[in-house]
Amino acid sequence: MTDAPVPQPAGKTPLGIGDILSSTFSLYFSRFAYFFGIFFIPYLAVQFLALGMGYGAGGIGEGATVAATAVVTILSFVVFFAVQAVQVRSAITMKLGQGVQFAPAVQAALAGIIPIILLGLIAGIAMGLGFILLVVPGLYLVAMFYVYIPAIVFERAGFGALGRSIELTSGYRWSIVGLVLVFMVLFILAGLLIGAISVGILAGTGGFGGALYGEMGMPALVGYTVLDAIANAIITPIGMIAAGLVYARLKEIKDGGSSEALLKIFE
Repeated sequence: MTDAPVPQPAGKTPLGIGDILSSTFSLYFSRFAYFFGIFFIPYLAVQFLALGMGYGAGGIGEGATVAATAVVTILSFVVFFAVQAVQVRSAITMKLGQGVQFAPAVQAALAGIIPIILLGLIAGIAMGLGFILLVVPGLYLVAMFYVYIPAIVFERAGFGALGRSIELTSGYRWSIVGLVLVFMVLFILAGLLIGAISVGILAGTGGFGGALYGEMGMPALVGYTVLDAIANAIITPIGMIAAGLVYARLKEIKDGGSSEALLKIFE
C-alpha cells in the first residue's frame, strides 16, 4: 500500500498513511491490554448500571424511569467520549516514547469533556446527514472532523476544536478518507467475526432465541452485555490511536517542528 491513497501535489508534504497504519497497529498490539482495559472496564460498568436500572437487550424495561434513562444516557456519553480522549492522548505519548501518561490523559479528558461530547454530537449529526445524502460527503465530513478530540486534549481548543480540526485537515482530507475506508473494512470484518462468536456462545446458553425477541433471561442478558463490551473494547481503540497519530503528523506538517512539543502544553 502506498503512503497516500491519492497523488500528492508537487511540493506538498505527504501525510504518510502507510506509516500511520503501521504505527497504529504496532501500538495497538504492543499495548493491547492497556487500550482494551481502559475501555472495557468503564464501559462494562455503565452497561451493568443500565441493567440494574431496568434496561434490557430489547430496550428499556418496565423498571426504567425517565430519571434512570437520563442518568444512564448522560453517563454513557461521558464514559464513551472520555475514554476515547484518554486513548487518543495515550497513543501520542506512547508514540513519542513518553509512556501512557494515564493521569494527565484522564485530566485532559475530564477538563474537555463538555466540548468533546457536544461537538461530537454536532459532528455526528453533520456526518450522518452527509451519509444520508451520499456516502462521499459523509466520508469527507468524517475527515474534516477527524482530529477534533486531540485538538481538545492537547491544545485545549474547547468549542473551537471543530474549526481547528478543519484547519489541520485542510489539504489532507482525501488521504484521511482513504485511512477511514481501510478501518471501515477492518471494523466490518472484525464485527462479523466477533458477532459470529457471540452468537455461538449465546446459542450454547440458550440465550440467542430470546435475544431475537428481546426476551433474554438474566444470565443470557449479562452474557450479551459482557460480549458487547468486549467487542467494543477490541475495535474502538484502533480508530482512536489512528486519530491521535494523524493529529501529531498534521501538527508537524502545518505548525512545523517536532510533535514532541505537544507534551510541553502540560509542563
